[in-house]
Amino acid sequence: MKSLPIPLSALLFLAGCASVPQPDPWQAVPMLAALPAACAGDAEAPVMPGGLGIIRSEGRDVLLAALCGCVMTIDVDSGTAELLPTHGDAIAPTMLDVAGNGIAFSSSLSGSVRVIDAGGAISLNVSGLQQPRGLRLLPGGDVLVAEAGAGRVLRLGPGPDSRPRLVADGLDQPCGLLVADATQAFVTESAGGRLLRIRLDSNERQTIARGLDQPQGIARMADGRLAIVEAGKQRLLAVDSRSGNTEVLASGLPILQTGDPTAHPHAVADVTAAPDGRLFVSANATRTILELRPRPAPATR
Repeated sequence: MKSLPIPLSALLFLAGCASVPQPDPWQAVPMLAALPAACAGDAEAPVMPGGLGIIRSEGRDVLLAALCGCVMTIDVDSGTAELLPTHGDAIAPTMLDVAGNGIAFSSSLSGSVRVIDAGGAISLNVSGLQQPRGLRLLPGGDVLVAEAGAGRVLRLGPGPDSRPRLVADGLDQPCGLLVADATQAFVTESAGGRLLRIRLDSNERQTIARGLDQPQGIARMADGRLAIVEAGKQRLLAVDSRSGNTEVLASGLPILQTGDPTAHPHAVADVTAAPDGRLFVSANATRTILELRPRPAPATR
């Protein structure tokens, strides 16, 4: 049977449809119109969102945001924001982590790491580090830190022997950290463009993904994949830690790129995941925080 020719007008219509870009599978909306004015910054430590973390408190999810000049707590549903005391001198927090045993801050500006335990007391205060960025609290009060300026990951402890212990070295500006379990963690290399799995008891590492453009913050999604901020392309990725397969979740995000003349040298974009699956990204270019949700499935006729 002879096929009928397709009219030229139909071909042009189909070609036009094929060229229309598809929307990202996740949609991003500003969680806050602007950051609260309660946080005082200056030229060295401007108010801009960096590290993020979520904790459940009194039946609600509370987002903690390191704003370089201070730390704010934000109710993820109402948007109500309050200043969180960091104790004593301002440490210009860049990144943070929060868990049941306390909250930890790092400052690439001051080269320090501070941990405040669940009782509100300072349990660890370390200075003299070279641009510490991503960090994670561990059971027992230890903290894992990505020291970008030294190209290594350290383990710091509050005990009598509090000397830093080397976990991995020879890294190319390690930035984001995520602890998988008691034996392994993931780290992003902002300058190296890689996502690595590292063992916590040795210097062994495995490349999960390469060719990334300034990967920074990292979080575990509800489906087990790793959400990674790719600052160089201003987008959020999902990476399967077993296969290395990568999916773009959202693009065109207002994130500062390294080398941008308008960017602050200590600007870092982070991501964190809420228990209900929502993701939050620090949009440091517009000094706000984005909430990301999967787009609803299109209605079927």
